[in-house]
Amino acid sequence: MTRQDILRAEDIFGPNIGSLKGITTCTAQKHVEKNIQDILKEIMERHGYVTLAVYVIFINMIPFVMTMSHNIHFVTAELVKDMKNNTLVTSIELVIQANQSRGFKIQAILVDGQLKHIQQISEEKGIQMNICAANEHVAERER
Repeated sequence: MTRQDILRAEDIFGPNIGSLKGITTCTAQKHVEKNIQDILKEIMERHGYVTLAVYVIFINMIPFVMTMSHNIHFVTAELVKDMKNNTLVTSIELVIQANQSRGFKIQAILVDGQLKHIQQISEEKGIQMNICAANEHVAERER
């Protein structure tokens, strides 16, 4: 390979863009700073008490426990290995803990009839529970 071969290759294919991009440096941009405490305080004053809708969906026959918090619209989806009561209870307890660790207080839980066995959680934690009647479902499921 000679110098002439390299010059011909550059004429035919253009300069090596990958090499140019690799050696070019970016200038650092200033980050926007915002006081998050002010926003959180406003949200907590307005939406500190949360109603949690809980339901199970199946995607390709794989169960997921879905939850959605009213007003703040905090949505969670957790893959569950089976539909046993203990597995579902554990999954929902984690969501309740996640909300409570951020300062939100769960005041009510809305569930379909298939999740009525989680009533033990709500009783232990002092959370009101509303179980849908037969042929009804949690409305958040349709959103």
